[in-house]
Amino acid sequence: MGNWDHCCDETTWVGAAISYSGFWVYRRPQGHSILLQPQVCELTVAICIPSIDLASSTSDAEIRILAALAHQLDDEFLILHSVAWISKPGGNGPRDGESDLLICHPKLGILTVEVKGGGIELDYSSRRWNSTDRYGVRHAIKNPFEQAMKGKYGILGKLKENPAWQKLHIGHFVIGHAAFFPDIANSARLQGPDAPIEIVGDRSDMENLLEWTNRVFTYWTAESDQDRRTGEIGRKGIEVVRQIFARVATTRPLLSARLHEEEQDRIDLTRKQTEVLDFLARQRRVMIAGGAGTGKTLIAREKALRLAEQGLCTILICYNRGLADHLREQCVGVTNLEVASFHQLCYRWIERVKVERGRDLVSELRRDYPSDDLYSILQPIALAMALDIFGCRTSTTLSARDNHLGRISGR
Repeated sequence: MGNWDHCCDETTWVGAAISYSGFWVYRRPQGHSILLQPQVCELTVAICIPSIDLASSTSDAEIRILAALAHQLDDEFLILHSVAWISKPGGNGPRDGESDLLICHPKLGILTVEVKGGGIELDYSSRRWNSTDRYGVRHAIKNPFEQAMKGKYGILGKLKENPAWQKLHIGHFVIGHAAFFPDIANSARLQGPDAPIEIVGDRSDMENLLEWTNRVFTYWTAESDQDRRTGEIGRKGIEVVRQIFARVATTRPLLSARLHEEEQDRIDLTRKQTEVLDFLARQRRVMIAGGAGTGKTLIAREKALRLAEQGLCTILICYNRGLADHLREQCVGVTNLEVASFHQLCYRWIERVKVERGRDLVSELRRDYPSDDLYSILQPIALAMALDIFGCRTSTTLSARDNHLGRISGR
């Protein structure tokens, strides 16, 4: 458990304690009074999935056992907590299963462990089990040995149906089950026809879980060897177990799904945004400012929909064409509402003047302003000229802009 010579160089070892982060050593420097400063000595601990700090359970007993196993077993062991699966044993219908703990070792094999906290009562004649919590309340529980056994066969079935496991050609290996009761002192009283003492753990085993684990594996190894010679699952077998029961996967959401979620976010008006909309009902010209994602576009769209529903001819203008196209798709079928980017709006009115009046406003402007930019200068001026020619028949104009400003005006 660490290099004591290095860890305690020129000091006197005073005491130590196990913590989740390692072995904490308290020192007394030579020639000085006791100075209690913890230092962490690196320990080789079991691989736990999830890690101790992330593990959660309604059972405090499970977490205590997981933490103790993690610090008393070495990194040859893989410990999985709260394992669940669905398998199709023998090609039959799907069956689900779960196990409190799965202890795996490349040479020893696999154990499923069921953990039960509190006081335990059992009646083998009726097969009834009860647990008593810290408040003295009795709870009916399932037979933990039967649960662990079912978990064992479920794990075995899940492994056998997996192609990666099949490629290893492991054959017969040790797989056993056990039950642990960390809050009782004499587990011998729980022995029964399906519960030999070798596969039972109690509070007295908490001090040396490595010895208890080896004892359980030894029992199942002897049982397996009576039938046939057993092999090892090896490190590749451990890796396949991890892939099956603790695989890490990363996926990207579909663009359509992300757009749908964003759309739902836009639809969910906050109380503040609702207050802004109510305020807008009493104003003819308003400018709204806010950072990205604060809901300016949502407010503009909702206001446009409300005005259109009231029978007012409304146009919703966006400087960004992509946003305009997206909003137009959302407003399909809404009467009295037009959605366009600013330059789409300019183009439509300029083309209308060209078709109905035979005038090319952009060409006219180029003669007077040959060096000016089409989009920032000429088209906006041409739009103003077109509006003067035909007159604006839109009752309400709303603008959603990218520079953190939104403008709503009524005419």
